[in-house]
Amino acid sequence: MFERFAVIALISLAGCGWANPPADLQNASAGHSGPPNVSQKYLYLGLNTGTGPTLVVYPLDGSKPLRKIVDSWRVSDLAVDPWGDVYTSDDNPSGGEVTAYTSGGRSALFSMYAGGVSCMTFDARGDLYACEDEYVEEFAPRSSKRIRVARDAQNVWAIALDRAGNVYAAQLTGAGSESNGAVKVFRPREQRPFRVLHHGISNPTALAFDSHGNLYVANCPGCWQEKRTGSVAEYAPGSDRPLRVLRNGINSPNSLAIGPGDELFVANNVSYTTDANPDATIKSRAWISVYGPTGHSPKHRISGFDQVPQITLDAQGNLYAIAVANDKGEVAVFNQRYSRVRTITDGVKDAQAIAIGP
Repeated sequence: MFERFAVIALISLAGCGWANPPADLQNASAGHSGPPNVSQKYLYLGLNTGTGPTLVVYPLDGSKPLRKIVDSWRVSDLAVDPWGDVYTSDDNPSGGEVTAYTSGGRSALFSMYAGGVSCMTFDARGDLYACEDEYVEEFAPRSSKRIRVARDAQNVWAIALDRAGNVYAAQLTGAGSESNGAVKVFRPREQRPFRVLHHGISNPTALAFDSHGNLYVANCPGCWQEKRTGSVAEYAPGSDRPLRVLRNGINSPNSLAIGPGDELFVANNVSYTTDANPDATIKSRAWISVYGPTGHSPKHRISGFDQVPQITLDAQGNLYAIAVANDKGEVAVFNQRYSRVRTITDGVKDAQAIAIGP
């Protein structure tokens, strides 16, 4: 449907045994918006170009790049550690690497071979969690030292951590009872899951946690069917059954973000053809649905896109969306009232991953 449905990216990373994170980061949870209570200064884009720059750095309030870095064959994910270092994972013919850069992408700290990493996140200590097709790896802060390999998770498309440090892995597909996927939960430093979520799960593609610890899972069974469908299931902490399942306003969801008031943002991407011929041109349309902490219908819908590969929010609740409209790439920036305040086009071509850092 997309490349990794034309798109999915989701994310965050770390690297060489330096000092512990600042005290105000000890309880920070990893995520696209970066650690809370830290000034955010940079917007990062990872590009799927194949040639030329693949990591582009912007001032958070600007539209012109500060620098463009030739990082890899193509960047499949981005992540920011508690110190503000930015990590890229690339997917290249030789197998893939993870590279860490200092804050603002000024210089490379180190690179390490980590296979085909497609999603990353950090915990509050700065441990990096990186997912491949067949397992999830954990690395020590600012280091290539591998701490753990969790092998009981395959075809993982997203990972997230709760406040207790448990790792949630969205397994897109599986075997037997997991044929439509599952979300597997691992305790810190353990290699086998202690919980597996099945109820409300069908081909999960994205994960997010709100401020109360509720888990949101985007399901996209329609992404592999002619009839497009989808949902987002919400779970209370520790629960195996959803509190609510959102379907109204959702179709082929691939990226989630949580606002400062626990608003849920869902990026929807629908591919379709108006011709019965399977070789006919595939068309697409996309929108972002916004939901409150309760209820089943969206309170707002942001439209006008052909594709929305990924979304993220800054600490103030401004929305940043990688988008394609009229065959042109852009990053659309919206304020807390969902009004577009800025459009970034310089250096955006073939953007696939987005992250914000201090």
